Amino acid sequence: MLSFTTGSQECMFSANGINGDMDVTLWPLQSGILHYCGFQVLAPQIFWAPSHVPSEARGTMLEGWRTRMQGLLGENPLAFTPLDCLNDMMSIKLLLRKILLIDVY
Repeated sequence: MLSFTTGSQECMFSANGINGDMDVTLWPLQSGILHYCGFQVLAPQIFWAPSHVPSEARGTMLEGWRTRMQGLLGENPLAFTPLDCLNDMMSIKLLLRKILLIDVY
């Protein structure tokens, strides 16, 4: 699980936000490194712009983190395409499908 803070508000990390979609940003780390190396990857814990919120809100963030950590073993990992499903041709098909939005199967 990745856990980090940002310097920007959550709305700035959207598909149309100035920083782009956070899921797209994290994909190389979560899929290309952690999952590829055999880790079960949990959803990230992101604290959005803690330096820009009141101390009460930061306290709420920390309490949410504490609660999550207590239930961590019950969380389901993120789903990724199984590595044995990927070969050169499959990778090309997935890329074409993403770029062209067509069914190449």
